[in-house]
Amino acid sequence: SGGVDSTVAAYLMKQAGCRCMGATMRLYQNEDLAERVPHLLLGEDVEDAAEVAFQLDIPFEVVNYTEEFREK
Repeated sequence: SGGVDSTVAAYLMKQAGCRCMGATMRLYQNEDLAERVPHLLLGEDVEDAAEVAFQLDIPFEVVNYTEEFREK
């Protein structure tokens, strides 16, 4: 996710010789929703996670779950 816990976990795993990759979920596209529900994944969170993956030299992917999130 790019947060402290996942960043440290990825770093330690990589140091231990594990293959790692970063991933984060995109839950919506509408920025207005982000203002009303601030705990949802924001665009800047995706950028933070991507930057962590870049710094750790691990692959990174954004998984789009906007339809599933809207339905449920």
